[in-house]
Amino acid sequence: MTIRFDPRGPYEVEERDVPFARPAGMELQARIYRVHFETNVYFERNRVEGLYPYVQIVFTVSDKEQHYHIPLLLTANGYTTYRGS
Repeated sequence: MTIRFDPRGPYEVEERDVPFARPAGMELQARIYRVHFETNVYFERNRVEGLYPYVQIVFTVSDKEQHYHIPLLLTANGYTTYRGS
């Protein structure tokens, strides 16, 4: 399943902290998910020339009752992600 994230949403991108949650009404299932971030929009809005126009994070949900916090740390020339708490 692919979830597309576009920072042009109804909120402002401030101090590199973009709120994101699964779409309303979407129930988490045990499966593989892919979240697609349109990072080029973020870079354009902040007048930064970014290397990655988008980032996709693919992860597995093995227990739908657990909390999944998957941060994306982004700079103009790189990114990293991990399972947070």
